Amino acid sequence: MAGAFLVGAMLIVVTSVTARSLLNIGIIGSSEVMELMMAIVVAFALAYTALRKGHVKVDIIVSRFSVRIRAIVSIAISFLTLAIFGLMSAGTAQLVYEKGLREFSETLDVPYFPFRSVFILGLLLFSLSYIFDIFEGIKKVRGKWTQ
Repeated sequence: MAGAFLVGAMLIVVTSVTARSLLNIGIIGSSEVMELMMAIVVAFALAYTALRKGHVKVDIIVSRFSVRIRAIVSIAISFLTLAIFGLMSAGTAQLVYEKGLREFSETLDVPYFPFRSVFILGLLLFSLSYIFDIFEGIKKVRGKWTQ
C-alpha cells in the first residue's frame, strides 16, 4: 500500500514540476495531496520495515552477551518501542476522535479523517510487530527458541 501511494506521489511531483516548467502553471493543491499521501506512506513503510526486521540496530555491546541476555535486552527495547508508538497511536486516535470529520485541508477541502485513521492503522501494525518480538524474546529467555 505504501508503495502504491509512493508511486502516486511521484507522479504528482513529476506532473507538477513538468507543468510548472513547460506551461508555467502550477497544479493547485499538489503539495497538500503530497502531505496527505506521505502520512500513509510513512505509516505502512514503518510497519513493513518492522515486520522485515529492517530497522537499523547497533549491537556492538549486546552482541558480546549470551543469547538469554540479548533476548532480555531485546524485550526491554521492544517494550520501550511499543510504549512510544502506543502513545503516538493513542494521541493520534484522540485527535481523530476530537476533530472527527470537522477538519479539512485548506486548498482542496479534503477531510483529514481517513488519512489519520489509516495512519493509526499503520502505527498499530507497527506496534503489533513489536508485540510479536516480545513473545519471541520470551521464548528465547525460556530456552525454547530454535533458529
